[in-house]
Order: sequence, then C-alpha cells, then structure tokens
Amino acid sequence: MSTDRRPGGARRPRVRPGRALTRSSVRRGARPPAPEPEPSRLRRLLNSPLNWLLAVVLVVATTTFQDVLGSTLGALLPLDRVPDRVAAGEAIDVVTVRSEREIGTWMARDATVSEIDAALEDPNWPRELDLIDVGWGSWIITLEGRAQQQVRITDIVPELENGRCGEPLTGPLLLTAPEGGGPVVQLQVDIDQPGARLHGSTDTGEDTGPYFTGPTAQHVTLDRNESVAFRITARADQGHCRWTYRVEYEVAGAAHTTRIDGPDGAPFEITAPRRDAADYPVVWFSPQGCGPGPEFSAERVRGTGEDYARALEEFDAPVGQPVSCPEHLRR
Repeated sequence: MSTDRRPGGARRPRVRPGRALTRSSVRRGARPPAPEPEPSRLRRLLNSPLNWLLAVVLVVATTTFQDVLGSTLGALLPLDRVPDRVAAGEAIDVVTVRSEREIGTWMARDATVSEIDAALEDPNWPRELDLIDVGWGSWIITLEGRAQQQVRITDIVPELENGRCGEPLTGPLLLTAPEGGGPVVQLQVDIDQPGARLHGSTDTGEDTGPYFTGPTAQHVTLDRNESVAFRITARADQGHCRWTYRVEYEVAGAAHTTRIDGPDGAPFEITAPRRDAADYPVVWFSPQGCGPGPEFSAERVRGTGEDYARALEEFDAPVGQPVSCPEHLRR
C-alpha cells in the first residue's frame, strides 16, 4: 500500500478514490445482523400495566355483579322454585291423601270383636280401626303446583306392590250403606286388572274411558300455588292389592315423576270380596234399615257371614255390597 508523507515525516495511508474505509470494508463478506421483530399486539397489551389494572377491575366487577344477581334471584325465586332447577318430585306437593269412609264395606284387620264394639261407640270409629276397603274404595288426593312455571300433569299410573295382587282377605266386616245415591267420583281404576290405568267417571260412576291416555286424553295443569283434588275410586274383583301412584308431569320443558303414597305414608290397599259371604266370621251391618221398619237402629247389629249371605240374597246384591240387616235381625 503506497503512503504519502506528512510534514514532519509522518506517513498516512493513501486512500483510493471512491473506496472510503467503512466497517463493511474492514469486515468484508460478513452479513449485516437481522432486524429484531416488532413485539406482537398481544405482547404489547400484556406488558402494559394499565391494561393489567383494567383487567383486574373488570374481573372484580363481573364477580360482584354475579353475586348481587344471584342474591336477588335467590330472594325472589328460591332455588327450588326456579324452573330450570326443579328436581324430580319437587314441582308438585302432595297436600292431602285421605280415605272416604262415608259409605262402603270394610274389613277390620287384627281387631277382636270386643275391640270393634268398643271402637264403634266413637263417632270417629273409622280412625280407631285398621280398615281395608272391600270391593271398592275411594280416596281424595290433593296436589299443588310449586314451580314458578306451569306444571302439566300428563299421567297418573298405579304401581302394584310386588307387581301383582294376592288372594282376597277375610276377616270381620263393617258395612255402611248410602242413604241415597252413589259416591261421587272423578277417576276410577280396576286395580287388579293387567295394565290397570285410570279412567274418567261421571257423578253416577259411569266409566268414560281412559283419562290420561287414548284419543280423548286429558291433562291437568297447575300454576304456582294452584291445587287440584282427585277423587280416585279403586275396584278389586279378584285379589288383595297394595299400590302407590306414579305421577308423570312436565315443567319448563322437562319431564319428571313423583310418587303418591296412601294415607299415613302406607300403600293404598284394597281386597276383593270373598266369593262366599259365609267366609266372613263376623259382620256388623249398616244401621240403616236395621231398626223397626225402615228406621235406623240405635247401634250396629252384629251377625255372621251366613247372616250377610242371607241379606245379600234379600237385597239381590253381590258380595261386598254394603246392605242393611237381613229381615230376621231387624229390631
């Protein structure tokens, strides 16, 4: 490389025209470093303290709003009343289940003659004895809607204990005949028939066909705190039956079921009458017609199964029918 002399003898490098000394000329052939990528939008947002503060405030506000809203709804609509949270069996209340004991034929279970005589001295004697309806029995069942939205009862299905009925029972009988007319019923069921279903009924007991099923199916709706009463009459001609009812209903578009037990939480119970009235060891006849002429007797007249068979023959009635005294027992 040629040099020029400076004054005083110092030399300096000779620079060729157009070839200035640069970093590139010193490090010839080396690539320049790649530029650093710009931070992404998300990273810039995350790295911003202000954005973090806003996010924390938003989370706290959302949580507080949900708590306030939940408390308000809980006060106005208890959770078990909110339609989408109604559990099976909670949208309907079973208000009352009671037996009708005004007229009919009943068998007293596990009671002696003296115990029955003592119970009959009480005007509320049906409550003093463990009675089983013979031939037919009626119950009043009152249901009430609890859900905020309307409850739609689509079916009431009897469910037999052990899936079948047993042999008809025998025991002491008590008879109470009507003073006039028959029982008023809304629904009825032949409980000892296969696939027993509830049928509609007129005031005179005429069968109007399946109530909840079939071409003329009807449904019952309940608004909140609205109630409906069913008078259900069950009949048995062949066996001794115990059962409950399964209520099928819909609320807020969802299907549920609940169960109805009989009085005091026990199953409903009925027994078919014995084919031979003489099978009953003792019978208390209805007071109607047991006095002089057509009058009431002062107390129930007690007789035997043979007396009951004779009375049925006199009144041309089937076994299980509550009838007055046979003529030879009238006082």
